[in-house]
Amino acid sequence: MIDPKNSPDYTCADYDAMRPEWQLVGDLLAGERRIKQRKYAYLPKEPREHDDDYARRLALSVFYEDFGATIEGLSGMVFRRPPQLGADVPKLIQADLENVDQAGTHWQVFAQEVFDAALSYGHTFVVVDMPPPLPAGSTLADERASGRRPYWIHYLASSALNWRTVAINGQTVLARITFREVTTEAAGDYGEKEVTRFRVWRLPVAQGPDGKWQVVGFAQWALFEKRKDQPGGDRIVPVDAGESSLDRIPVRVCYGQKLGYLESRPPLIGLARLNVAHYQSTSDQRNILHVVRVPVLNIAGGTEQEISWAARSILFTPQGSEVKWLEHEGKAIEAGRLEGQDLEMRMARLGLGMLAPDRASGQVTATQSIIESSGKTSRLSRAALSLRDCLEGCLEIQAQYRGLDFKAGGSVNISDNFLGLTLDPLKIQQFLTMRQQGDITRETLWQVLINHGELPEEFSAESEAAALDTESLTRQTQAETVASLALRSFNRGQ
Repeated sequence: MIDPKNSPDYTCADYDAMRPEWQLVGDLLAGERRIKQRKYAYLPKEPREHDDDYARRLALSVFYEDFGATIEGLSGMVFRRPPQLGADVPKLIQADLENVDQAGTHWQVFAQEVFDAALSYGHTFVVVDMPPPLPAGSTLADERASGRRPYWIHYLASSALNWRTVAINGQTVLARITFREVTTEAAGDYGEKEVTRFRVWRLPVAQGPDGKWQVVGFAQWALFEKRKDQPGGDRIVPVDAGESSLDRIPVRVCYGQKLGYLESRPPLIGLARLNVAHYQSTSDQRNILHVVRVPVLNIAGGTEQEISWAARSILFTPQGSEVKWLEHEGKAIEAGRLEGQDLEMRMARLGLGMLAPDRASGQVTATQSIIESSGKTSRLSRAALSLRDCLEGCLEIQAQYRGLDFKAGGSVNISDNFLGLTLDPLKIQQFLTMRQQGDITRETLWQVLINHGELPEEFSAESEAAALDTESLTRQTQAETVASLALRSFNRGQ
């Protein structure tokens, strides 16, 4: 019997703590089909409710995908202007990024998929991998012909089952991490099967005589596969292994809301729970509406039995009986409608909360309030900055694979004008007054206008400053020329 702690499918304590929220988020993003498939998990069965009644209620229920729509909307704000590679990114790496995952994906599309996952689940991973080297004796021409180059792989947070870290020179260094990979592969002529593998990355580290950790080799990887229907039950067996050319594990993380190293929470988990509450509330509302819209025919003085009948039918009753309709007063309907509206308002506020500035405490001046309207201090802005750090970290690894200095990967520019707001005339006048009074520089004014989309994308503060200096010099020269001509004319007149 293998100790679970010695098996690559072992899940660590932090993973187990975060898994329930990942399950909820994943189900909401999968949409109504998944929500209804999980039945009682999201729409509990009432006591004494018959199975056919529950099935009818489930069929009438509608799941509104507010959580997924909010993620798409927030991501769209950040990517309203796609991120751009800095001028310091080498041409070789720029060419690699046109097909960043060797599956035809442009790096900007890949980046948005990563950001969506970070916003949804709290964090997500990018691994920069490299195919194994060609056989000994291969030439540079052989390598170019093979297309061997680094490529990026995106793993959801739930794919990383376990990990270990060490502190080297005061920095947290990833020493091991295991990713679960689930693929659907061909089986027979027409069938298919699900295959589960585990990719383990290890960084050889050791403690020196002083007790400090240090790297003692290159990052290694090993691949395991779960074999089903084996004698004695499923087994996990090694299938491949190798060594990289890096002195670190090629993993980078993008956080939506960081709690610690490889620890996070979905930034919109509150919205996710309200989305479920809204589903349950609207289910109750639709069910009660379905009931009250069909009144019950009551025959007083008739026989005690239930009579099934349909529209355009003639009903004969015993002599002396009273026929009348019994209808629901409908007081609960209004309460249910108001509850649904309240939940929708709360969900909207939680979504917009990602854009609200984070202020620790204290009052802010009017000038600070205006400048903060660009959204630079919001949680969404922090997530966008984490994406930038993640991408730049991937470029470092890409450069190292390519034989360049790892610092030569270059930079990524992500616009912080994801709010897409425009300044109203009053605020513009306030900024102009502040500029005229010398409270802000022209560079600050330009930056505010850029953040609010009031200046063209190609606007450059440096170029504009140079042009203004040239224009000022030209005006001064023109003024001096006019003054000189006027003086000459005056002298001739004398």
